[in-house]
Amino acid sequence: MVELVIDTLQYADRLEESGVGRKQASAMARALEEQLGERMPTRAEINERFNLVNARLDRMDARFDAMDTRLDAMDTRFDALDDKLRLVVGVIIFGFMLLTGLGLFQSFRSVSPGVAGAVETQQPAVVSSSAMPTPEPTRTTVPTP
Repeated sequence: MVELVIDTLQYADRLEESGVGRKQASAMARALEEQLGERMPTRAEINERFNLVNARLDRMDARFDAMDTRLDAMDTRFDALDDKLRLVVGVIIFGFMLLTGLGLFQSFRSVSPGVAGAVETQQPAVVSSSAMPTPEPTRTTVPTP
């Protein structure tokens, strides 16, 4: 006999309490037991299924733990890359500042001494067209063979 999830004796007692005769209540309980006995899982089967599900969940938890470990390792790697990237960006900014500073140094070198902020510029000489000499024509001779 299979151990059912519901108690058929208790079922028959409830039927009797509600006014159903003892013979009828027993017959209904046996009929229910026959029908459910073929279709309903037993407590042992239900517990077995729960144990299988729990075992699968335990395996999934282990896999998630392994994934967490991998993700933590990746976080560590990304943190190291982040530190290196910050260093590279710092070097680039320092180089840019250095080059900018050298450019400013060159512009300060062209400042006239004694006049703060003045920049030396060369004004083009004014040349009148009449004072300009005309170029002399030149002759070139090509030797003949």
